Parts: sequence; structure tokens; C-alpha cells
Amino acid sequence: MSALDSTYNTIVEKSVTGKVWLQKHVDMRRVDAIAQKYSLSPIMAKILCLRDVAPAAVLRFLYADIKTCLPDPLILKDMEKFLHVVHDAIKRGQAIGIFGDYDVDGAASSALLAGYLRAVGAIVHIHIPDRRIEGYGPNIKSMQVLVSKGCGLIICVDCGTTAFTVLEKAQESGIAVGIIDHHAVGETLPKCLFIVNPLRVDDTSFLDTLCSAGLVFCSIVALDRFLRHREYIKDTPFKLLSMLDLVAMATVCDVVPLRDLNRAFVRQGLKVMARRLNPGLRALADSCNIDTAIRPYHLGFVLGPRLNAGGRIDDCSLALKLLSTKDFATATTLALQMNMINARRIEMEDKILRQALLEIKEGQGDYGSFILVHSKDWHIGILGIIASRLKERFCKPAIVISFAEGIGRGSGRSIEEIDLGALIRQAYHKGILVTGGGHKMAVGLSIKAEHIATFCTFFRRNIKSSLIKLSAASKTAIVPKIWVDANLSVSGINAALYKELSQLEPFGSGNPEPIFLLKNVVLSRMQIVGDQHVSMYIRSPLQARSGIGAICFRCATTDLGQAILQSSKAVSICVKIHLNTWRGKEKIQLVVLDMAT
Repeated sequence: MSALDSTYNTIVEKSVTGKVWLQKHVDMRRVDAIAQKYSLSPIMAKILCLRDVAPAAVLRFLYADIKTCLPDPLILKDMEKFLHVVHDAIKRGQAIGIFGDYDVDGAASSALLAGYLRAVGAIVHIHIPDRRIEGYGPNIKSMQVLVSKGCGLIICVDCGTTAFTVLEKAQESGIAVGIIDHHAVGETLPKCLFIVNPLRVDDTSFLDTLCSAGLVFCSIVALDRFLRHREYIKDTPFKLLSMLDLVAMATVCDVVPLRDLNRAFVRQGLKVMARRLNPGLRALADSCNIDTAIRPYHLGFVLGPRLNAGGRIDDCSLALKLLSTKDFATATTLALQMNMINARRIEMEDKILRQALLEIKEGQGDYGSFILVHSKDWHIGILGIIASRLKERFCKPAIVISFAEGIGRGSGRSIEEIDLGALIRQAYHKGILVTGGGHKMAVGLSIKAEHIATFCTFFRRNIKSSLIKLSAASKTAIVPKIWVDANLSVSGINAALYKELSQLEPFGSGNPEPIFLLKNVVLSRMQIVGDQHVSMYIRSPLQARSGIGAICFRCATTDLGQAILQSSKAVSICVKIHLNTWRGKEKIQLVVLDMAT
């Protein structure tokens, strides 16, 4: 039986930010059972139930570790083939080529695999494609360059599963290719030596939530054992767990669910990161002035964007260079370069977003059930970010396209209720798109200019059909929502509660940070601080003292910020509980997400 009933409470129908606040019902018998069995507070037990953690799985969830969660990698389809092919290439003295991707997952995957192969004596050459010139995935020209360098085997990591034409040409040219990838596949697969991808229809590993770096780590674990059994190496060249800092970085940045093995990767990876073993990550953290323990927030919102910036608008191989270098001075130079590129990326993003919003305001781009905007001069490396911003603002699937010479290349982001990847694949198979693919929530595509109208008609019809089915099957409308985990009083928030809740970390996809409702509270000492943040104190009406310190980030000019600054009556607020560290001192701080009067 699920921990959740089919019902929920509507707490607020429309907040200051226009969101509806909802709270799911939970099976209190299960809550009580977990609280009693593991000596947890009712709030902690309730949150575990809301995350669908079964009573028998509580310890595995809270204390996920590699030893417990890592299965035998041989359960992955084609892993045996990978081992034999790579072993043969190393034994023959053939150089091995790695064809990666320009995002964090692709760079980390390439660095991990190359690092291990070089440690066991292999010659390795890596190619990261240029986003603007080569696009995503393998291409025959760059593969031939790797062959010219002596590569007898090319391994595509974080790409390749859908590269049918390219891999067919590679086979015709006698190029040996294998794939380690986690992207969606169809019923047929391209022809190559091996395809390690848990999304294959014939794979029964149940590791389909791993990012490519996680799959590469599993492959390295299997390869290390294989080489020792074959007596090619006597000992593991270094501690494999020391590689988990890169796996954790990729796992968080690729927004895969932080459950089971992924959770173990990030928990252990953060411990490795704290030891500052990787010169690149150490230099990047120093350049961002991170002086506290690195947390998933830093990976996803501070370090990750900088690693991605090169692949978006500059040198696509920068992230790989930074993560691979052994020299701290070189890493420091690369990190500073990434910071400058990221600052430029932010400027470009702001400019394009303003243009897109102006287009929508003038009556173009908003098609009712989805957003589609396009231009001739938008940098393609920024399109995915803009699509995310538009999706968040309008609570609709958003597609952003940049045209050049009659061909548009675009990115799309979706809301939870709409499978954008499936719609894009349908449009491709109908001949509306030149290329198209991706996941439920994120897609890439290319389209001829003359097909835009047809594409919009196709999308309007199919999204409308999906929405009609959803409204019939679900009680919740497709509007911005905040799901509240539990109600709290101001007096109930303390260091002990924060410490207990911290056991739920790392937070991320599949394990969101808990959100709490504070009813009938009073705000005081409101002021604008820093970069348009609003600070305040929160207390119950009966409290004489100022209460608990709180902050609402980057909101001063928004409706929420103005409502907070002008608040004079008791209100309800949604918050997260954080620990603020300032000049060596720690104290509880609430992060305000929304308010209702």
C-alpha cells in the first residue's frame, strides 16, 4: 500500500506568487510505525512517508552507502562485451578514443574513464565536440581524427545511443565503436561493439536513473575487477572511491533522482570532495569563495553552471580540462577563465530572456498551452536555460529556437504533466522536425523555418489532448504548486529539528528539500539586503521577542518581495529550514518561498 492516500488538502488557492498550496494525506499508521521503530520525530517520519520510503528501507535511505547500494555491474546489458573489448584494446597496445559531451555529465564521464584507463597504462585521446560547429553526439569527421591518432577503439560516453547514421558510416569505415550512455532509446539500437545503457528495452538492471558518470563508474569497477582477474594488473591503481567526487558532481548537475545508488554516489562523493583531492574542483570552489562544506546546492547552482559555461558559449573542452588536470596552478587559471565565461553567459541570458518576454508580451510566442519563441541571433548554448526560465514563469512547456540559414536549432523544457520528449519524437517521425529527441522534461530539436507553423499546430493539438486526459484523471489543475510537507510552529523550529532533517540530505530530484507551512505568523524588521534579498524576522503573534531570522532571495522587486516589505498583519508562509554560517557562527535561518494573506 502506498504511503499516500489519493486525497490532499488545498491550503491556499492562490498565494502572493499565484501558486496553489497543497498538502498530501499520508497513512498515519505508517508514520507512527517508522517513528517508533527508528526513534524519529513524527515530522521526520512523515517526510519519509511522503518520499515513499517503506519502513524496511528507512536505514538504507538515510545511510545509503556504496557497499550497500552498488550492485554487480555485470547486471548491465553488454557490460561483459565492454570488458572484453577494452581489455583486448589495452593488451594490443591500441590507443583508446573517448568521444564525450560538452556538459558536466559528459566531461565528468570522459575524465573518469580516461583517468582510469591511463592509470592502467592505456593511451587515451579525448574529443569533446564543439556545440555550434559539430552539435551533440558523435560525427564521422571527428571520429576519423581519433583514428588518425592511433585509436583502435572509440568509446562514446554520454552520447551515441541515437547516432544511427554516424555509427553505420563508422562501421562501413572499419571504425570500432562502443557506447556508455543513459539517454532514451527506441526499440532498435545502432550497430556497434557494445551499448551499455540501462534504458535499453532488453536491460534488466533497474539502473535506469543513473547519469552517464554513474554508469562509467560502474564500468570502471567491473573493468578493474576484470583486469585483476586476468592478471593484467596486480592491484587497483588508486582508490576507486576517490573518483566519486566527479560522479557526485555529474549526478546532481544532470538532475537524476537522488535515490538508492545515486544517493550513495552523492553522499560519498561529497565526503571525497571535502578532502579536496581533485585540483580542478578545488580551484573552482576557491574561485567561488566557497568556505563551507560543499553541498548539493553548490554543485547544482554554483560549480555546475561554471563547468557548463564553456560548453554553452565558449571552449567546449574547458570542463574536461579542469576536471582532468593534475596541476593546481593550471586548474586555478582554468577556474578563473570559467568564472569570466559564466559572467558573460549570465549577461547573454538576461538579454535573451528580456527579448523573449517582450515577444510574448507583444502577443507572439504564447500558444495557450505552450510557449514557443524564436529569433535569428540567439546563442544556441543559452536556449535551454531560457526555456527553463519561461517554463517556470508561465507553468507551461517552453521551446526556444535560434535560426541560421533557414534551419532552427532549439531546446525545450517541460512541466511534470507533459511528456515533451514523446511529443518531440512524434514530431520527428512525422517529418516535421529535422532532428529531435530527449527526455520527458528536456529536449533538443532542429527544424526548417517553413515548418514552424505546422509544428505549432501539431503541438497545440497534442498538448490539448494530453491536458484533457489529465483533467479527467487528476484532481489538480495544471497551475504552479507548492507541496507542503508539514505544518510547524515558530517555537518548534530549532537546531535539533534541523539536525534531524539534515539526515534526509542530499536533496535534489526525487528527494526534494522539505517545505513547511507556518500559519498565522507576524513579520518584522523587514529590509532589503545584498543582491535584492529581503531579510526579516518571523514570530507568532504571542511572542514578545523578534523570533527567527528569515530571508527571501532575490525578491525585492517582485510581488512577493513587496508584499513582505509591506506586511503588517498575520500571514501564512512556506519556508525551508537552513543553517546560516556567518563569521564562524551558526544559527537557524528560514528561507521564505511564498506568502498568503
